[in-house]
Amino acid sequence: MRARKKLLWVELPQMNSGIRRLNGKRISIHLPRHMREYISHKPEQTITTRMGQSCAVQDSPEHQVISERNKRNRSKQIAKHTSGEKIREEGAPPSQGDFFVLSHTSRKTNDALDGQSREYIEKMKELAGRDENGNQQPLSDEIYRQVMPRERHGRVRLMGRGVTPTSYFGSQASSHGTTSDRVAKLENEMAEMRRVAQEKEEERQHELDEIKRGFDA
Repeated sequence: MRARKKLLWVELPQMNSGIRRLNGKRISIHLPRHMREYISHKPEQTITTRMGQSCAVQDSPEHQVISERNKRNRSKQIAKHTSGEKIREEGAPPSQGDFFVLSHTSRKTNDALDGQSREYIEKMKELAGRDENGNQQPLSDEIYRQVMPRERHGRVRLMGRGVTPTSYFGSQASSHGTTSDRVAKLENEMAEMRRVAQEKEEERQHELDEIKRGFDA
């Protein structure tokens, strides 16, 4: 028989007198044990009541459905990476090939993060070759495009939503495409923005519904 999860009770102070009249002295939110870490490490400025409500919402079936869907979207990445804002903070962006190596190599082991990344890196280095002193030649944008699968329209791999080839690599990166390609990229960017906005709105609405149900209980 499957062991039942141990639960902990968290009593939270009321937010206003109207809620006290409706629910009594306090609200008791029934939280699974895995929320204990979340509660114990809350930021100092976070209101305790809102923290508990947030925990309850995150553990709700509706929120779990949204969370699983977003996980599936993120899992479509073909290779793991460690890039982020730090790379952009270093100054002018490197070539796409050098950028890929930098973001797909472990800082601890200096090895590729996974087999797929290793395969791409080895192919790019092979195409770039070495100079007369045996040093690895830079991995140019052209070499990167030869090795990597076709990029989604209007996106820069690893840089997240909202970053376009023009804004990150300059106008030269997008000058290879035709006018129709640029139109298609813009349409895809708009569709992606609408999808993200819809996901956020769904999550916000579910949180509001859960909080309302907690007050009415």
